[in-house]
Amino acid sequence: MQRLARLLLAGALATGSLLTTAGAADAVEPFRLGGQVTDRVGALDGHEQEVTAALDGLRTDTGVQLWVVYVDTFDGQDGRAWADATAQASGLGQDDVLLAVATQDRAYGYSVDDGFRLDAGQVDEVARDTETELASDDWPGAVVAGARSIEDELTPSHTIWWVVGALAVLGGLVIVAVSLVHRHRTRPEAVGPTPEFAGRPTAELRTLADTLLVQADDAVRSAGQELEFAVAEFGPDRTGGFATVLGRAREALQQAFAARQSLDDEVPETETDRRRVLAEVIEACRTTGTTLDEAAHAVDELRDLVRRAPGVLDGIEARLLGLRAGVEPSRALLSRLRTEFGETAVASVADAVGQARDRIGTAETSCAAARSALGDPTRSGEVVDAVRTAEAAAAQAEQLLAGVSRTEADLRRAVVEVPVATARLRAAASAGVAGSEAVPAGGFAAAAAAAQAVADQAGTTAGTDPLGTLHRLVEAERVLDAARDRAEEAVEARRSARAALDQALVAARAEVAAADDFIGARRGAVGSSARTHLGEARRHLEQAVALAGQDPAAALEHARQADALAERASASARADVSSWQTQQTSRTGSGDDLGAVLGGILWGAGTSSSRRRSGWSGGGFGGGFGGSTHRSSPRPSSSRRSSGGGGRRGSGGRF
Repeated sequence: MQRLARLLLAGALATGSLLTTAGAADAVEPFRLGGQVTDRVGALDGHEQEVTAALDGLRTDTGVQLWVVYVDTFDGQDGRAWADATAQASGLGQDDVLLAVATQDRAYGYSVDDGFRLDAGQVDEVARDTETELASDDWPGAVVAGARSIEDELTPSHTIWWVVGALAVLGGLVIVAVSLVHRHRTRPEAVGPTPEFAGRPTAELRTLADTLLVQADDAVRSAGQELEFAVAEFGPDRTGGFATVLGRAREALQQAFAARQSLDDEVPETETDRRRVLAEVIEACRTTGTTLDEAAHAVDELRDLVRRAPGVLDGIEARLLGLRAGVEPSRALLSRLRTEFGETAVASVADAVGQARDRIGTAETSCAAARSALGDPTRSGEVVDAVRTAEAAAAQAEQLLAGVSRTEADLRRAVVEVPVATARLRAAASAGVAGSEAVPAGGFAAAAAAAQAVADQAGTTAGTDPLGTLHRLVEAERVLDAARDRAEEAVEARRSARAALDQALVAARAEVAAADDFIGARRGAVGSSARTHLGEARRHLEQAVALAGQDPAAALEHARQADALAERASASARADVSSWQTQQTSRTGSGDDLGAVLGGILWGAGTSSSRRRSGWSGGGFGGGFGGSTHRSSPRPSSSRRSSGGGGRRGSGGRF
């Protein structure tokens, strides 16, 4: 009877621990978190909606889940070590961040996975932002600040971009992007000045930047005057590109001045910051000068064309004589091709001769207009326009007449190639895919049938449209090759999946059996999370076995899921048992009787009131808040800077 009384007392203590909500504050060892936010000291009371919104926004925008725990004290550990141990006990993953705060110790710690996307400096920045709010006892504000800081670090806005354009020869636009660094929270960027300036004193960079600013300003002013002269000589339409480039150059110069001024304002900069901004100013000034030089070169070419106009016109008129002589032979050739192959075969050049005759007329008219304007300084713009029009029209006439001759050559070559392409396509369509009998082959079969149809049709269309026929044969072969590649990939994937499935099933069965044995022998302490993972693992294993014969790829995926879920079930169950044993030992001492309670053999085994619920936390709001009473032994951590063991790292301190 005394022995039974002791067992019942142990069970009652276990039940009581499950039903305890946030109570009086005392030294808190690291423990498994039951929800995303655990508040044991009431620090977040009345601010639940604000905190939840910040955490949900961070997860939606970045995929990162920030876990938060407020306790009274870290049980003698520093915040980093306590946070790392709690994160490990809670099974937090790569995209999970833990913020732990001890209000009485006035200490805190962040814990992140070694593979987390922020580097050590960025995690320290998040910690600094959080510490600012903690120092003023703004407990919910610290959570919000931490969430916002993490999002800022993952989606930085440290750089503003502005663009300067350059007018290239004959009206083309060359865009040059110049980046000026905008300081964010006065924190230096990770990237320093360009290699060109490495080793040069900061004072020298400042002198160079100031000199180039003056030169760039003078260049922009001179360009403004040059634009006025060019507009008067050639008109606003012909110089519009120069005006646009000048406007962008002025904007770029203003940005450079603003960046330089930022070094003289009241906000202090680091040495790295100053050197970087100076380097950017130097590059911006150089780009401004280059841009204006290219635009000025375009104006110079306008003036040079007027000077060279007589010789240019002589060359164009000589070309036009030859083009006039080639019109009739091209017309006769087009007529023969139309008779031999039909209208479809020559559709692309059907109007080429007529179009060439029109272009020749346009070029002749423009040459005459240019000659009439020569010698009159007030008509320089007309000379430029007429010469350019004549050059373009003559070039198009040459292209149109050459197209007729090229079409004849292409048709003759296609007549020879069609039989070869037809035979190759038939052979490819007849060849199957090795091993495809075990996979759906509808895609390849359809492509092969379509290819055979194209090959059959080629015999009737090759004489009247050899180019179109050759194109259809080539396209059908491309589609057939793509279908063959997909079918071969499916065969190989099935072969590979079948080879891997046997090993995956062995591993999954073993992992499921191990988890089932562990939970079954310790069901008095294992909660719903581990049992849920194990149930899903069994389901996936059954699916893997059922699909093994007909779909090994899908079976392999189910087997892998079963293995992973069973492993999670085991890990969760071990954490539950560890926490249960720590609690029972601290309350009732050690003894053989606890094993029977752990196994669910004694004290109400099998009833809902006696089962340990993994991760349960009483009280709270939003499904994620509450004061968990679990405890597990803390993981050792010897340094605030170290990873904390188990692949964790972070930051923290006092406030």
